[in-house]
Amino acid sequence: MSQASPIDELRKEHQLFLTDISEVHTMIQGLGSSPEDAREAFGGMLGARIDIFRQGILTHFRREEECLYPDARLFVSQVAGTAGRPDILGHFLDSEAEDDVRAHQVIAARTDEIAALVAAAREKGQLPAQSLAHLRTLLGLTRSLLQRHAEKEDGMIFPFIERSLSPDQLAAIGERLRAFRGIADLTGSDDLSGLGAAEG
Repeated sequence: MSQASPIDELRKEHQLFLTDISEVHTMIQGLGSSPEDAREAFGGMLGARIDIFRQGILTHFRREEECLYPDARLFVSQVAGTAGRPDILGHFLDSEAEDDVRAHQVIAARTDEIAALVAAAREKGQLPAQSLAHLRTLLGLTRSLLQRHAEKEDGMIFPFIERSLSPDQLAAIGERLRAFRGIADLTGSDDLSGLGAAEG
């Protein structure tokens, strides 16, 4: 049995975000475009749920970009320097982190588009059929992008970091991730799932 890792927190967040956006996408699929539908959905719990998803995913990305990757890169480089060998692992991690940040930017842009459509629906009290169709497309696209991104991190990048660092180094990264969280602990609560239950 593998031991628990501080990075497991990020894995759990992936699953929470994927579950949440899938449930929101399903709800939007059944939503009508009448003013009453828009006011009830986006002015209430569904709109709040989308807001929380956006805040959570953007904070998650920042924790990876500003804590996980820089700290892991520093530790990997220290090991190479102490051993007097080329920093091959550090360069590999640099490349993967750059790809990860680009994926973050794409997902964040789609999430911002979703938030803008929801804000417009709140302000106008309606969501035209064309905008509703666009929102459905954006939610489906964002879900697919996030799924692929999570699979790469969970399946390759996170295990690489865990294999490359000592338990003490991983623990230090875990402390930094927790200190940086800045919002409610999504991995230890039912915040997102609770919104879904309230919506139903």
